[in-house]
Amino acid sequence: MEYVIPDEKRKDGKRSPYRGRFRLSPDEKFREVPLHTTDKQIARKRLRELVQEEEDERAGFIRPKKQREAMQRPLLEHIETFIAEHYTIGRDEKYVRELKKRLVMLAAEVPW
Repeated sequence: MEYVIPDEKRKDGKRSPYRGRFRLSPDEKFREVPLHTTDKQIARKRLRELVQEEEDERAGFIRPKKQREAMQRPLLEHIETFIAEHYTIGRDEKYVRELKKRLVMLAAEVPW
């Protein structure tokens, strides 16, 4: 089930953007998502695309959105993030330096 609904009326008289409300199965609660448009046809199209993506993820046809976004980032960015987390949790500096050196060397030698 999916619906396109307008946000509350704005006091300045302008049209407010639409929101989408949907659920994929009867035992779930409705989820609301902003559609960022004041055109009802565009809002319906965007909501349909969101629902289709969610259904495909649940069926296993596509990976979850976070995984797809992570796959677009270079491996060295992931390594830098990992190393930064180790510094923030207070790991020994020598350990983190060695870890980074080994991970960068591994990433360079293995053709991923």
